[in-house]
Amino acid sequence: MIVDAARDAIDRTISIRPTVLLLEDLHWIDGQSESAIETLMSLAANRPLLVLLTWRTEYTPGWLAELEVRRIWLRSLDVASANALLDSLLGDAPDLAALKAHILRHTGQIPLFIEEVARQLVARGILKADAGRFVAKATWDALEIPPTVQGVIASRIDRLPKEDKSLLQLASVVGPRVSPNLLATVTGMPAAQLQSRLWSLEILDFLTESRWPASPEYVFAHDLIREVAYDSILRAQREVLHRRILNALEATSAGREEDLAEALCHHAVKALDWAKAEQYGRMAAKKASARSAFRDATEYFQIAMDAIDKQPVSTVREQRAIDLRIEARLAFVSFGSIEQWFGLGRDGELRSEKIGDEGRRLASIAIRAAALNFYGTPYEAIAAGEEAVALANQLNSTTWLGFAEYGLGQSYFLAGRYRDAECWLSRASARFASAPEDVPAGTTGWTLLVLCNMMRAIVFGWLGEFDESERCSERASDLAERNDRPYDMIAADYGRGVVKMMRGDLEEAESVLEQALRTSRDSEARLFLPPVMCALGNLYSQRGQPGEARDILLRAKDEAEALGHETSKVAVSAYLGTAYSLLGETQHGLSLVRACQSGARQKGYGGIEALAALAEANILASQGGPMAEEAVGCLKRTIDIASRLDARPLQAAARSVLGRLLSISGRIPEAQDELTQAISLFEHSKMTAHLERAKATLSKFSDM
Repeated sequence: MIVDAARDAIDRTISIRPTVLLLEDLHWIDGQSESAIETLMSLAANRPLLVLLTWRTEYTPGWLAELEVRRIWLRSLDVASANALLDSLLGDAPDLAALKAHILRHTGQIPLFIEEVARQLVARGILKADAGRFVAKATWDALEIPPTVQGVIASRIDRLPKEDKSLLQLASVVGPRVSPNLLATVTGMPAAQLQSRLWSLEILDFLTESRWPASPEYVFAHDLIREVAYDSILRAQREVLHRRILNALEATSAGREEDLAEALCHHAVKALDWAKAEQYGRMAAKKASARSAFRDATEYFQIAMDAIDKQPVSTVREQRAIDLRIEARLAFVSFGSIEQWFGLGRDGELRSEKIGDEGRRLASIAIRAAALNFYGTPYEAIAAGEEAVALANQLNSTTWLGFAEYGLGQSYFLAGRYRDAECWLSRASARFASAPEDVPAGTTGWTLLVLCNMMRAIVFGWLGEFDESERCSERASDLAERNDRPYDMIAADYGRGVVKMMRGDLEEAESVLEQALRTSRDSEARLFLPPVMCALGNLYSQRGQPGEARDILLRAKDEAEALGHETSKVAVSAYLGTAYSLLGETQHGLSLVRACQSGARQKGYGGIEALAALAEANILASQGGPMAEEAVGCLKRTIDIASRLDARPLQAAARSVLGRLLSISGRIPEAQDELTQAISLFEHSKMTAHLERAKATLSKFSDM
């Protein structure tokens, strides 16, 4: 990946010597570059790297709030520095002192404002006259210097010859970087004449030539100049200019439109050409998705969807609108825009009903059902999933049947109905393996197979069938490596890490889950962030690192709330409660796990309810004394839930803890019975580490 390559290159540099990395104008950054910078910032934590970032005050990167950074607000210049700047612009003749004082008072000593006022005075010939006569306030006011920097820039633009002003305005419509070749195509101006006018604008400090290896380009001396030039164009004329630029770009990029899809989309939108905005928005979205830039992909898909809705109403238009929502779902899924993902399915369903299109209604229901696995409750997800499977069978749609079966299996897993989950996931896996090409647009059978095997690995882990769990996990990893897609690798690593943790191999689990977390952040696959961080928080608690567990779980909670990831919002409290109790905040920990149990029970998360019950029991057991008997009740409740779910490892863990508690209270026969059952369950599941601990506890009774 490009992000990994950049990180490695900078890592090599800072391993040799201390390094300063300067990254300017973050307010223009795209989503994927923002993720890359966030990754690079992590190097500064323990390496000799100073990262300097600049951005406008109206833009503040959200991810900076999570980092320890020092913010330095760039204020106005002090008097000495401002005078030094004026000396470089106007010279240092003594008779200019009073004029400079007026300039500093007028501009508030803001550098760009000072430069623009000085340029205007030079352009108007003021300095060639008797500068001293402008000392008096009344005479200075007569110059009518605008009170803002934007006003000064606008005044300078208005004084340009008509042809130069028109060219500067056209350049502002093109964008921050301006190709002379594109300007020539749009204007039809002879090359020599165009170059002469560009040089004039460069001499007047409106443009700066920036030579690239491929061809020369011009950039604005300051982006505020471009904004003022653009704002000076009448709205109707802007639309005309954008359309001319769009036509020129199309003419010069025939056969390689994808390379310029973003620019084509921008100018189509500004030209109000909604058919082309739809076409190029979709093209830019697919291009962004292909490089895992999901933030950009969602933005371009939204542009395309809005563009369709601005076209004349027809059945064909509605069909395109639904199809685009079906295609766009994966970008929204990957980026973790869960509410929007749900909305795509719901909106597609309503549109399909209006035009009587059952095939597209099926697709929309399946998308809504899949979103409900994260956005709703298991009850709602199961109802929608069963509706999707029934309709797919009714329409004999093999394309959507496997997808619907996978989603339904996931719903049953969340409900704790693990045997049902395995049944549906197995059916979906068989379909994808036998016909990987017969899947919904926008995805591949191989990616869906990765997800199926990831889910089956976790399901088998809950059932205690770890041989099959490991096989599924290995298949997911092999497929993900072959597919070479970040999203697939995250899914495979998450499944593998959870399985390893359930078996007690904490070291390997930590390595794999931390890799999944890095890839999720680097590739903008935010949907996986909350569950991966929850798993790591659970693991850190098991390894005796409650501080680290609390910190990452709080981040998981924030991320889940930001995404609307309802499943993780419920689950995180069970793990947070354990972390807080290990840090000595017992009552806070108990309140969290009890609230988690209540919420999980109400919403139908069977497995999460059982986990929270076991967490409560462990917290109570750790306190001893009168709380021990309360812990016994919690453990019996956990065993009842786990038995109902057929969750053998969880049942075994609860019986093992219960056996130890009973032995402490002198109830030896009951303790032996619980430990014997725990050992049997651990043996069945081949959970070696847990088995040995249970046997060691039981052996103490034999010595008595």
